[in-house]
Amino acid sequence: MRFLFLFLAISVSAADWPTYRADAARSGVTQEQIKLPLQPAWTHQPVHAPRPAWRGPAKRDMYNDKHNDLKNRQLFDHAFHVVADAKSIYFGSSADDQVHCLDSVTGTERWSYFTEGPVRLAPTLHDGKLYFGSDDGHAYCITTEGKLIWRQRLAPRDYRIAGNNRIISAWPVRTGVIVSDGMAYAGAGMFPSEGVHVVALKSADGIEQWRKTQGKMPAQGYMLMSKTVLYVPAGRNNPVLYRRSDGQQLSAAMGGGGTEATVDNGLLFSGPGRKGSMVLVKSHEKGVDSDIIATFPGNQFVVGEKRSFLLGDNILSAMDRVLFNQCANEVAKLNIEKRKLGKQLKEAREKKSPDAKKVQARLIEVSRRKDVVARGLNLDPTQVAAEARGLAAKLPGIKSAANKAGLNLQREIDAAGQSLDKAVVLGVPSNALRMIGPLESAAKALKAAKALVDVAVKPVEAVNKQVSEALAEAEELRQMARVACVLWRTECDQPHALILTGNAVFAGGTDEVVAYAVADGKKSWAAKVNGVALGLAVAHGRLMVSTHRGTIHCFSAK
Repeated sequence: MRFLFLFLAISVSAADWPTYRADAARSGVTQEQIKLPLQPAWTHQPVHAPRPAWRGPAKRDMYNDKHNDLKNRQLFDHAFHVVADAKSIYFGSSADDQVHCLDSVTGTERWSYFTEGPVRLAPTLHDGKLYFGSDDGHAYCITTEGKLIWRQRLAPRDYRIAGNNRIISAWPVRTGVIVSDGMAYAGAGMFPSEGVHVVALKSADGIEQWRKTQGKMPAQGYMLMSKTVLYVPAGRNNPVLYRRSDGQQLSAAMGGGGTEATVDNGLLFSGPGRKGSMVLVKSHEKGVDSDIIATFPGNQFVVGEKRSFLLGDNILSAMDRVLFNQCANEVAKLNIEKRKLGKQLKEAREKKSPDAKKVQARLIEVSRRKDVVARGLNLDPTQVAAEARGLAAKLPGIKSAANKAGLNLQREIDAAGQSLDKAVVLGVPSNALRMIGPLESAAKALKAAKALVDVAVKPVEAVNKQVSEALAEAEELRQMARVACVLWRTECDQPHALILTGNAVFAGGTDEVVAYAVADGKKSWAAKVNGVALGLAVAHGRLMVSTHRGTIHCFSAK
């Protein structure tokens, strides 16, 4: 069954690319199969390169007193990101204040539409109409032939200022416009002290349905949504959540800030933070949980039907999506239980209750399980195998110590070692689940060894400790094999953009775009482009690549 967030996919044919990163959840996924190899079809070079609002990272982290090596967390307008249907390619320009339409076959310009400010984010294509926002403070709806349908001011008044080296509204629209179920959503405002507005309009005529104003966070970056929740990126801050039905503000997400975000069944990935990390939190119609589920070094997350992909600075990882979501939701529940147990333990100790030890034991158990499962979210079989090798290397020392103490543990220890060796073989290169049986056998053998130690006439504490620790490690390895979500990793020098098609993962790098096989991460195609490939889109057999120089490359099958 197609995953949940596609219930709100833009209502055009499956082969279109109707909005930034394909859908309103910003999954970065299309089911379209792209026949490789591709060849250059055309290149469009606008007169002016993008003029980003924020050209680089923050100069300083005031909270941590850091002066360099900070990530740029506001990259939403550093390229001309495109949307596409069968006939045309559309993009907004931060340089000439227009929305442009190119012929999809030749790349020649068909028409353009002027606004009164930079159009920093890609339009949304819905039911033969284009929806977009401008730094002039307005949301627009035009036809795919460039004719105005409606124009609605989201700013509370028409007041212009000098901003980012341009004359713009004091409340620029920098969230894009997303459309679903007859509603269009957008945000306006980057100065919280002046009020930041999140607005829902009827998509047919632009009539306002609700408006919410807050004074804490700006609205900057591509807005996204689930079935019930609207997520509004806040520049270098964390996304703010609103209820779609009435605009009720729910909460702000946890994390390190950034305008890149993806949502999958309530799991919100956002970043990259100042240190270049994507943060995973659990969101729902009441807001977000107060605990972070996990933090991943990376720049973008792509959510496919069976696999999810994490793009880092030099590594591309593929995860089992079903297992990943199960583990993430388990961590979220364990975080809640851990907080409750912490409060119960504090109260029990204050009252000197005999239940304190029981509560503490459960808290330790929950904490250990949470740590194992959270680790599994970014764990691959080779890491489990490496730890199994490490445990196997300890077994001869345990056997020797037992012999000196007069304990015969040879059969049990040898059986454990053989099982660990088998687990290592089965786990490399790419299947942690095959390791579960041998790891269970290793744990069983070590339990037998522990039983022999426990009934010894003169138990030797050193041996008892060694066997107990080995047994605990084997049990943890068994659990880790069950939750290791990473299917494969591969070196990837294209850290700037990532999308998934039916048969390939495309990554954007500096002066190149590369395709990797979904099954095993092997490179299957590459091409040169003019600059840093920040935007990728696929529609009707074509791959479009947008670079920081404003260049739009189109590739098609030979």
